[in-house]
Amino acid sequence: MPGISGKIGTILAGLCLLAAPAAAQPAPFPPSVRLAASERLTLGNGVLEAVILPPGARAFYRGTRFDHSGVIASLRYGTQEYYGPWFDAIQPGVRDLTFGPEGVIVGDTSGTMGPAEEYDPIGYDEAAPGGRFVHIGIGVLVRPDDKPFDRWGRYPIADAGQWRISSTADSVTMTHTLGHNGYAYVYEKTVTLLPGQPRMTIAHRLRNTGTRPIATSMYNHNFLTINPGQADMVLTLPFPAMAEKPPQRLAFSGNTVRWPQPLTGSQSGFVQLYDESKPPQPYDIKVENVKTGAGFHVMGDLPITRMILWSIRTVMSVEPYNRISVAPGAEQRWTYTYTFMPPR
Repeated sequence: MPGISGKIGTILAGLCLLAAPAAAQPAPFPPSVRLAASERLTLGNGVLEAVILPPGARAFYRGTRFDHSGVIASLRYGTQEYYGPWFDAIQPGVRDLTFGPEGVIVGDTSGTMGPAEEYDPIGYDEAAPGGRFVHIGIGVLVRPDDKPFDRWGRYPIADAGQWRISSTADSVTMTHTLGHNGYAYVYEKTVTLLPGQPRMTIAHRLRNTGTRPIATSMYNHNFLTINPGQADMVLTLPFPAMAEKPPQRLAFSGNTVRWPQPLTGSQSGFVQLYDESKPPQPYDIKVENVKTGAGFHVMGDLPITRMILWSIRTVMSVEPYNRISVAPGAEQRWTYTYTFMPPR
C-alpha cells in the first residue's frame, strides 16, 4: 500500500522536524579572541600611544552600523587608558547589548570601540525591499523588507567598496571608495597624534564623485572607558544643560551634567541634551573625571546640531551630531581635535 506508506513517511519526517532542536546561537566569546585575529597599527608621538584596528579582511568590527575606519582599540597617556573594550563578551546574535553571566555582551552591530562614528543611510527610503542603499564607511547594503531603517539591524553587504590604508609612525589614513545608483564618493579619514603633544586629530574628507547630492547626519559615539560607574565624570557643554525628561540618576548644573551615584549592574542612562529644533552650537566639549583629573577636551570645526549622552557602568558616551551635505563634484572637510588630560 504505497499511498499509506508515503503518508506515514511524511508524518514521521514531520515529527522529526518538530523534535529537532532549534539552531543554537553562537556562544559569547571575549573580545580578546577577535583582537588577536585583527590587523592593528600602533601610533605614537612621544606622549600618546594609540592602537588602530583598520578596516579590511581582518577587521575587528563586523557590523553595519558604524564607519569601519573608526576603531581605536586603545589610547594611552602614561598609565591612563581612554578607550578599549567596554564589553566583556561578543555574541553575534545579540541585537545591541545585553547583560549576562559574562558581564556586558554586545552583538556585531554595536561591538566597536573608541571614537566610533555613525552616518545616517543614504537612499534607504527610495530602495524597495531587496533594493540597495549606501552607508558611508561601510558599503552598499541590501534593504531586506519594507520596515523603517533600524540602526541596530544587520544588513547584508552587497558591495563593501575598496579600502586603501597608509600610515606613518604617528598617523594613519583610511580611504574608502564606493558608488551605487548615482551616489558615489571617496571618503578619507586621517587619525593623527600631533608630535610631542597630548592631542589627536580625526580629519575627514568626503568627495562626491557621483551625480546625486550626498546629505546625511553623523555623530561620534565616543566610547570613553576612563571611570567605571561614571560617578566622578562631569560633562561640560557649550550650552546650558537641560532635557525634557532627564533621567533621575542625572544631575544638571549650569553647563554641566554628571552621574551623582555610580551606575551598577545593568543600569543605564540615556538623555537627549540638544536637538535640531534649536540653533547649532559650537563643537566644544569637555569630559573629566573630577576625582583624578583624567579626561579630554574635543573641539570641531562643524557645529553641533544634536547631542546625546548614554552611559552604562563600563562606558560613558558623549555623542555630538553634525550635518553633512556635499553636492556632486564638491567635497567637504571637517576635523575634531582631542586634547587628553592625564590623572593628576
